[in-house]
Amino acid sequence: MHDRQVKGAAGVSYLQPLLPFNALVMKRKIQLLVLAFILFTIIVVNIRATLDNYYGFYFPKEKNRAARAPLYRALSFVESNRVYRLFNTYSGLETGYGFFAPNVASEFVVSFTLYDGHHQVLDSCISVDFHNKESFMRMISAYSMFFEYKEGDTLNPEYQKCIIFLKGLSYQMLLQTKRATSVKTNLYLYHYPMLEQLRERKMNSPVYFLYTSKTYQLNDYANWN
Repeated sequence: MHDRQVKGAAGVSYLQPLLPFNALVMKRKIQLLVLAFILFTIIVVNIRATLDNYYGFYFPKEKNRAARAPLYRALSFVESNRVYRLFNTYSGLETGYGFFAPNVASEFVVSFTLYDGHHQVLDSCISVDFHNKESFMRMISAYSMFFEYKEGDTLNPEYQKCIIFLKGLSYQMLLQTKRATSVKTNLYLYHYPMLEQLRERKMNSPVYFLYTSKTYQLNDYANWN
């Protein structure tokens, strides 16, 4: 390690190490290089994804139209190069601009209608009342399991997992609502319009598809299915 001699305010000489300063400069350079690599990759991936979506939407019958575009071919290294390919896969960048396109994944909505002992409606809502936002976000994330739900296939582990989840939410709603003796739980698929539908009708609205409907009694919790 190299040192340099520096005089202090009182004229006293002391040695100041240079290595920490050089290491800091090198660290900053590495950080800037990594940042530049990430930003460059994001820009390139999203340019290609934008071209993909553009040609796929306006020229649906010409499957290889994007591949013939000079700019698209020039940026093909993000798929052919192993380093870029691995980075895009593990970071999720390979989804590109299409991840934010209008034709995004559909969502599930669970609605609860609560009744008293006289079968009068007490309340209707689409969410359990959690004490913190983190629990609510976890519940919404768990809704993705419903894509594996198949009505009637009771021996399927995925079906059983979905039913257990619905039972848990329904039971929690009964506990949170005073005088509630039963709850009707509906599982809907909130379906966004497809690109083809938007092309034909620009003001097309999302629709609800009823996946399943269950009614649970509070005094018969042990026999819920």
